Amino acid sequence: MSYPSLPHVFLLRSDPIEPFCQCDPTIPLLINTREQMMQFLVLSHTKPGATDAQVGEHIAAEIERAWSYYLTGIIRQIFARTAPAAPGAVLVIEAEQLTQAQELMDQMPLARAGLATFEVIPIGPFAPWNVLMSKIDTVVGDAKADASA
Repeated sequence: MSYPSLPHVFLLRSDPIEPFCQCDPTIPLLINTREQMMQFLVLSHTKPGATDAQVGEHIAAEIERAWSYYLTGIIRQIFARTAPAAPGAVLVIEAEQLTQAQELMDQMPLARAGLATFEVIPIGPFAPWNVLMSKIDTVVGDAKADASA
């Protein structure tokens, strides 16, 4: 049986992945601690006055660090903002707590160079689904009762 190529699925393993990548050893490996993780939405912001040339000096290191974070399970999703939004990245990351998430983003090369900041926002399940689903259950239950009467 052959499977289609899935470029967005890189690795589905629960064991350490060091043999498969050149990851920075200072980056925590989060794959085996999934149940302890919180999710965060991260918005990157280029600091006012940062030039394209300055950012360009650090972009290769920024991409390398982001890739390492992806391979170690920190970055779960990453997107580029598009016009009319300001240029930058939007990430969904996982960490044990907000302070750890902010520390991880503060280690990004553009942040360390003082050229960017990362706004880290805790996110969780969408609680209103419970309210909506209970209303749907009530409506469906009433409709079934009316139909059987």
